Amino acid sequence: MTTLSLELAKELQQICKEKNIPMPESRFYWHYNAFCHYVVVENCSPFPKSLPAYTLDELLEWLPEYIYEGLTYELLRFKKKENGYDAYYEYNSQFNCYSDPNPCDACGKLLIWLLKEGLI
Repeated sequence: MTTLSLELAKELQQICKEKNIPMPESRFYWHYNAFCHYVVVENCSPFPKSLPAYTLDELLEWLPEYIYEGLTYELLRFKKKENGYDAYYEYNSQFNCYSDPNPCDACGKLLIWLLKEGLI
């Protein structure tokens, strides 16, 4: 089982805080423990320093569905490759793609970009 990396979880939380976007709950959380490092814990209540450690299914729920309106064409795709995963977005002539061996991180990078751009 893979989850969103700690670094991307921090970035996602910061963007949501800046844009006043509520973050959905997750089944897993990064918890700051007594040994001064983060660990992933399942099915627990979040603590003040906790960050959601989203799974791929949870991240995909954030992404909008395909949209076709007249000449406007918007497409989101998530694809497994030989050495990892691609998550990409295309809107008219705008295109952005993120690759990563961890599927959660590929999807998380795309989600963060979409939030920064105000596209979702």
